Amino acid sequence: MNVRERLMVALSRNRIAQLIVLFAGPALLYGLVWTMNALAGTAGGPGCGIWGVWLYAAERNGTLEAVHDTIPFLGHLQPPASRCQSVPFSADVTNQTLAITAGFAVSIYLPFNLRLRFLSEQLAETGLLTPESLARSGLGADLARPVRRLSRPRRWALNGVLAVGGLVLSALMYNWTYSRGPIFDDLARSYAGRGSQGVTAASLRDAWWANHHHYPMHTAMGVAVGSIGLLFAAKQAIVFANVTLLTWRVRKLSDRRPIEFVPKWFDGNYGWRPAAGLVSLGYASALTFLASFAAALYMLRTKEPGLFQVLLVILAIIATLGVVANAGFLGNLVWTIRSLFDASLAQERARLRERLADGLPDRQYHLSVAIQLAETRNYPLRGRTLRILAAVPAAFAVYQFFDQVTRAFGVVL
Repeated sequence: MNVRERLMVALSRNRIAQLIVLFAGPALLYGLVWTMNALAGTAGGPGCGIWGVWLYAAERNGTLEAVHDTIPFLGHLQPPASRCQSVPFSADVTNQTLAITAGFAVSIYLPFNLRLRFLSEQLAETGLLTPESLARSGLGADLARPVRRLSRPRRWALNGVLAVGGLVLSALMYNWTYSRGPIFDDLARSYAGRGSQGVTAASLRDAWWANHHHYPMHTAMGVAVGSIGLLFAAKQAIVFANVTLLTWRVRKLSDRRPIEFVPKWFDGNYGWRPAAGLVSLGYASALTFLASFAAALYMLRTKEPGLFQVLLVILAIIATLGVVANAGFLGNLVWTIRSLFDASLAQERARLRERLADGLPDRQYHLSVAIQLAETRNYPLRGRTLRILAAVPAAFAVYQFFDQVTRAFGVVL
């Protein structure tokens, strides 16, 4: 085992290190873009913060008044006055979102593949996979079969195609945003409504932090960050597709019991803890996709009829299909875990009934086990409270995404 493999094994067993890796990507990419803008003086400006823009929008649509009526002790929230004459990075929430989601695309891809690589080994350590279950179900033959991988030249070629495609798409998105994106009109109305004098969409476009005429290095950085996000999102989609095919095959073996039952007192997740990380990362990937495409659809929104509107509608359809694919992957993964766990639980209950029918001397012990089996939930992974709390950002992301999708078709939610 070389040094690289030893590091991968150590990382696969250290959840804290994986958590650090997960947040290192967005912190690094966002921090890099922010630092470049800070050095150039385009990170922020007086009255240019995005919070003022959001408060102004909330005041215009009546949200602030509704908040005051509901929670009167907060007082009357007022958007701050603005003297802003530019679009610094701090006011460009769409590009901030894309910088963060691009980092998450990298950070999710690496730990997910790491956990996937060592999944069967770790499931064997918890007792879910045993030589008997592998032989009984025929799963052992599938796991022993050599993994079909592209040759190194083909892998490099595929990665090259994905990288070039991501770079081209990111550059096209920049050009579209610069030439016809709605951000400049929206910010001009917000700034003017809060006191900025003589501000127009054209003047803001000229004073945009990513304007290629004044800040070509910023433009290159923004395009590069976008291409990184697109590259790793595409690579993750390929992995998700392969995992989905694998789980379909494994689920068909559920009647052969490829998975053993592990009691809760041995493992709080009934032996399924190594798979919990895959579910969590799949959920994070779906949220990242929703946030990134909601931002992209806003950036590319246009009122121009004809070809540009048709392209936006096509993009909205593709984005919707992507959401369905992410939801399908996550649902299929959860369904597979539930199906295999139900099969192992049913077999354990049947085995216990046979033991009780045989009149074993330790009948009282087996009765207590039977009671615990009867109370076993039908999904092995813990964290119901966390999943409920996670539904809040998920609902917000879904709303924002479909708000932008429906706007692409000319409908305002």
